[in-house]
Amino acid sequence: MEWALLILDNEALTRACKAQLDALRADIQTLERQISDHDQFDLPAFRQWESLVCADLLSRKREAQDIAQLLRARLRLVHALRERGGYHEGEALFWFTAIESGRCVIPAEVERFWREIDQPQADDQSWARKTWTVAGDGSESAHDEPGGAAGGRGHGFSDRAGDADPDEADFSDQEDIARAELREDVGTRVKKLYRKIVRRLHPDARGLLSRAELELWHQTQAAYHAGDVFTLEVILARCDRVGTKQLRYSELLELASEARARLAMLERALVILAERRSWRFRATTASHRRAVAQELRNELEAEIFQLQCEQQALDRRLLRMQQEAERWMERRRRQMEEGAASAG
Repeated sequence: MEWALLILDNEALTRACKAQLDALRADIQTLERQISDHDQFDLPAFRQWESLVCADLLSRKREAQDIAQLLRARLRLVHALRERGGYHEGEALFWFTAIESGRCVIPAEVERFWREIDQPQADDQSWARKTWTVAGDGSESAHDEPGGAAGGRGHGFSDRAGDADPDEADFSDQEDIARAELREDVGTRVKKLYRKIVRRLHPDARGLLSRAELELWHQTQAAYHAGDVFTLEVILARCDRVGTKQLRYSELLELASEARARLAMLERALVILAERRSWRFRATTASHRRAVAQELRNELEAEIFQLQCEQQALDRRLLRMQQEAERWMERRRRQMEEGAASAG
């Protein structure tokens, strides 16, 4: 068997990989600039414009939301008192109204149940929080969106106050787990980036550092302690441009792979942003804005109608409960009269 030594031109491969990496970085900077322009200029301009063209409907919607929220909260508290004390709906509403008005003496047992219900509300007012979103423009804006698309995008109540949802606690637990996993992923990414930068900039490995390298090293320490992934990525990208050692071909391949992954992520984000009405809003024409304004107003009117329907349904339920409370009170009065007659 004969062996032959194959000589590869590493310099040519390295140059090609560097060129590819530079092209990827240029594309990344272009997409980041577009996203930054949207967040800094287009989105605020859209919000301001929307608040002007839909001011009347937004005011009506907030008023309807406040009323519905109040009714939902009352029903939820009555339901909690009913479950805690084992009362009928009418009896639970009677005692809730009595506690709310303070017009009659509350039995010690009912007062104890109410303290057990009311104390968590005093400690945690999350049930009264609202999540504001712009109609049709995602979850970053300043107006509430009842109902709507899954995942809380576009039109969605991401925290429906007062809903007696049995899955609410499970959803909250899942959200906490997701946040914990996200923090863990960020921490892992920070450590990985820091180790890569250390191999290129640490004084023990590099010896005497230039002024630019020393500045990068100080920035690395600050970004690492702050857990700033983005800054660490930028520093890593600059490591081969400030006089540090020549990167090996394998290192360039790794950087190119990371750049491709980041570019793909930015492209996906751009697709989502492009579907929003605020995307490139400053460049839209007057006719386009009139059409968008009409769409927004139609959506807001539909949402107000839904809130009014919900309010009517809640009012009817409270009315039925009030009638049951009156019947319970009448039965209780008759029992008391019969008991007094028997005792006499």
